[in-house]
Amino acid sequence: MTTLHEIQLELQDLSCNLKYATKQDKHLSADMQKKIDVALLAIEQILGFLPTYSQLDQDAIKDNLIQAMANDVARSKKITEILDLLDGLELLMTQISLMQAAEPAFAYKETIQPYNQI
Repeated sequence: MTTLHEIQLELQDLSCNLKYATKQDKHLSADMQKKIDVALLAIEQILGFLPTYSQLDQDAIKDNLIQAMANDVARSKKITEILDLLDGLELLMTQISLMQAAEPAFAYKETIQPYNQI
C-alpha cells in the first residue's frame, strides 16, 4: 500500500514536470495547454483533499470519495468532478510512464509533442 506522503510527492513531482514542460515548449496547441491546465487543477484539488487520509492508494481515494458522496449529497457534484479528474490524471500518468519507458533519454519536451498530433 502506498503512503499518503508518497502520493503527495508523486503528485507534486508530476505537477512540477507538467509546469516545466509547458515552459519548455512554447508552441503548445490550445487543446494540449487546456489538457495540461486541467491536469494541474486536478493535482491541486487532489493535494488539497489528501491530508484527510492516512495510508491509501488510488482505489482507496476513490472508495473514500464515493462514500463521502453517499454521506453528503451537497458535495457529491464536486466529488464526482474530482473522481473524473482522478481518472484523467491516472490516464495521463500512465501515458507519461509508457513514453518514459519507450525512450531511455526521456526529455520533458517529448512529453508534449505526441499529444500535439491529437
